[in-house]
Amino acid sequence: MHHAADSTVLDQEPHVLSTEELDGLFFSNDDQKAKYRAAAQIYVIGETRVYGQGYEVYTFDDGSTLSLRIGMRKEGEVGDSYSGGIEVLNGTGRYRGVSGSGTFTGWSNGYNAFHDIEISFD
Repeated sequence: MHHAADSTVLDQEPHVLSTEELDGLFFSNDDQKAKYRAAAQIYVIGETRVYGQGYEVYTFDDGSTLSLRIGMRKEGEVGDSYSGGIEVLNGTGRYRGVSGSGTFTGWSNGYNAFHDIEISFD
């Protein structure tokens, strides 16, 4: 599920600020599954620059959760991949007390997003 509210900012053409809520599924290389929920602000300047920040919460099958803060940037043609950094904020269950950081690379077709993420726990 994807909800977005866009508004054009008049000080620079074209310029859009988008606030989004995203729901999805997460699958890891070691067969872990989680429900994914995110809230993000995306800032688009022209056709080639996109910046964003937000928060993600992963809820795993055993009820454990993992909360992350993300930041991203993309400079290039529409449809190019984007990348960003990840900060582990907190967790519950098996992730209680964790900290760490990571990176992600993503692709979007405008309706669906796909991310490859890597996180290292301290």
